[in-house]
Amino acid sequence: EIAQTFTTGTTTPKLIEVWQQKAMQHIPVPQDRIEEAIARKRASTMLMLGSVSGLSGFIFVFAIGVLKAFPEFGIHDHYCFRVYDDTRLKPCYFPATVSELVCRPEEPTGKVFFFFEFVGAILIFISFYPTSLRNVYIGDDNV
Repeated sequence: EIAQTFTTGTTTPKLIEVWQQKAMQHIPVPQDRIEEAIARKRASTMLMLGSVSGLSGFIFVFAIGVLKAFPEFGIHDHYCFRVYDDTRLKPCYFPATVSELVCRPEEPTGKVFFFFEFVGAILIFISFYPTSLRNVYIGDDNV
């Protein structure tokens, strides 16, 4: 039948059924390959979540800093007053760096920044991405 298919270009329903059955057969996968795939997926997921957490810390701190720098939003803070003589500043001061925004750990910006960066660092650390993710596939015979 296969020779007839190649010469005439037609297939019989029985031949199609045989091909479908062969295509639907289960291909055995070694258990170590499955475990490696699970570890790589976990590592990449945790790496991504850690990076998003770190970026979220910067974004939230910036948003809080903007809210504190503009008194129109109803939050009055030390950004609108000079430290040494308590004179009102117009316009309010906006910190030039993230370090200035988060330098006081007792303020919301410091707490939010520490939380998000700490969670991101822990996620990246426990992902073991350098040992779980391969950059180049070198083949099975070199393992």
